[in-house]
Amino acid sequence: MTAASLGGFALVFVVCAWTLSSLGGVLLARLERRPLVARRIAGAVAIVPLVLATAVTAMLMLQSAFGVDHCPVHADHAHLCLVHGTEWIQLPWVVATLALVGATVAARLVLVIASVLRSQRGLQLLHAVSHQVGQVRIVETERAFCFVAGRTPAIYVSSRVWDALPTDQRTALIAHETAHVINGDLRMRIVMELCLVFAAPLVRDRVRTTWFAATERLCDARAAQVSSPDAVASAMVSLFRLEATRPAGSFGLTPAQAELGARVEAVLAARPLGARTARIVGRLVGVVCVALIAGAALLAEPLHHAFETLLG
Repeated sequence: MTAASLGGFALVFVVCAWTLSSLGGVLLARLERRPLVARRIAGAVAIVPLVLATAVTAMLMLQSAFGVDHCPVHADHAHLCLVHGTEWIQLPWVVATLALVGATVAARLVLVIASVLRSQRGLQLLHAVSHQVGQVRIVETERAFCFVAGRTPAIYVSSRVWDALPTDQRTALIAHETAHVINGDLRMRIVMELCLVFAAPLVRDRVRTTWFAATERLCDARAAQVSSPDAVASAMVSLFRLEATRPAGSFGLTPAQAELGARVEAVLAARPLGARTARIVGRLVGVVCVALIAGAALLAEPLHHAFETLLG
């Protein structure tokens, strides 16, 4: 096996991952907006293409290593083969495609890592100048912000925000941020970002936007159960009027201008979260993934030849 012989398998991975990612992006654009359902489907669109592309590529590599060597009798195309697959790296369009995708993935990965490191440094500084008050860490500043972040999640609130909110709105704020911790949103965000490094063009931002919006609405609803819908809605309006902010990648009750109306309306209307549909979607995605991986294993030989014919 040589590095050149892996070029064809790398191309298969890219084709599978970006095709499945693009199909998922189309599905995401048409799904219903109940938060649990939207969150589940957005997560699937981020993770499933990577899992299935890896599984299919691994099956084809195993087929090449342990299956029948058909390269001598099929000389009309490049071969997905660990021994005879060096022709792929000699095709200009393959080299250009892999170089473009590799550069895209590398750039995205660098941005994710840089964002995480920058956030950690900022949180270390913020933690040092804050003090614990009940369930939150108060930062004495005239800036307005509130969010939850950190490997050991903590709720950070500026003194300007904390002093401006009445007791019921403080309770709503804490309940919202605590819901993010209970749901494991901070860990899930990192998993999503790493998986989206391999997403097809235009799909990455759509998945991220949908997942974040659904996650915030879900925490709004759970905060309303702890406090009240009126308290959550009024807290969002108060934070908006204070022009409160939150760091990129963190979570918080603070709404953006474009989402304020929809979030307030959703929490006051107590719209269903879609728990039953989300469970069905989760099971369906699991069954489909298992079926596709099993099918790739059982049909490795014809699938192998099909990819060679299609790409070679």
